[in-house]
Amino acid sequence: MTRWEALVRQIYTMSLNKDPAATRLLQGLRVKFPSRVPSGDPVVWVFSDREMKI
Repeated sequence: MTRWEALVRQIYTMSLNKDPAATRLLQGLRVKFPSRVPSGDPVVWVFSDREMKI
């Protein structure tokens, strides 16, 4: 996992835990770096066993 992925994952986790600053930051990241997934398509997250232990 790259440092960028780790950072975004941490921000996402903090946002899920109701951290308002993390939520605002995540929204800003989504505007700055929009998803390549077309709207309405399901998004599937795949994690390896190693990643689940982190």
